[in-house]
Amino acid sequence: MLQSINTMIATVTVYTDRALITPRGTIALTGAETALTIAHLPTTLNPDSV
Repeated sequence: MLQSINTMIATVTVYTDRALITPRGTIALTGAETALTIAHLPTTLNPDSV
């Protein structure tokens, strides 16, 4: 079973060379989930930051 987590931007911190964007979301889990996806992430996301 796959569920998607919709998020909204909670905070943004801007640095001289990058920005830190913190999304937040909630989801109700049943225990049957085998994977979760986080929707609407930017294509420029650094995979090491997740």
